[in-house]
Amino acid sequence: PEDADLYALQMQEGDLVVLGTDGVFDNLYMQEVCELAGHATSPFEAKLLGAGQPTDPAKVAAAIAKAAFRRSMDREARTPFGDHARQAGLYHTGGKMDDITCVCAWLVLEE
Repeated sequence: PEDADLYALQMQEGDLVVLGTDGVFDNLYMQEVCELAGHATSPFEAKLLGAGQPTDPAKVAAAIAKAAFRRSMDREARTPFGDHARQAGLYHTGGKMDDITCVCAWLVLEE
């Protein structure tokens, strides 16, 4: 708990909350995570547009975790971890093998 980050954010219905371990964010840039999540349809959007079923947040989490795992195994990949290592004067190339866990949830309002 003492190593956890605490954030206060302004959110609205339809937002997707993405929680991940360092294994996710050491291997994927924030833009990549947002790109993967951006293909999902929220319950709010599905209802508003009559677009059928919303995207299961577990499927979004699985896609993000899978992308992070693939990147972690790539010995040539450029990663956020590698960028930070180089900034600190250390040599690191490729992905970073680590625990990779991702959980996603839609923010919905009760009716």
